[in-house]
Amino acid sequence: MSSPNPAVPVLHLAAVGTAFSFVWSSAFIAGKIGLAASGPLTLLSLRFLLAGALLYLFGRRLGLARLPPWRNRRVWLQALAAGLLANA
Repeated sequence: MSSPNPAVPVLHLAAVGTAFSFVWSSAFIAGKIGLAASGPLTLLSLRFLLAGALLYLFGRRLGLARLPPWRNRRVWLQALAAGLLANA
């Protein structure tokens, strides 16, 4: 079996998939414990801020992340639409 992108080894894809599954499945436990210590809006805000910061740092490490042009309205609308569709 080969990976869709020949530059990415199959074992790398399996490791990323396994890590994603672990993080996804542990979110329920973290949410249950976190809600006992704080309100829902505070917990979600902190989780999204932490997730965004980690994604940005990993992207920088891989040379993929650049801050979007903040004055470009189209970028903001695309980001908003992607966020809403991902959570819908």
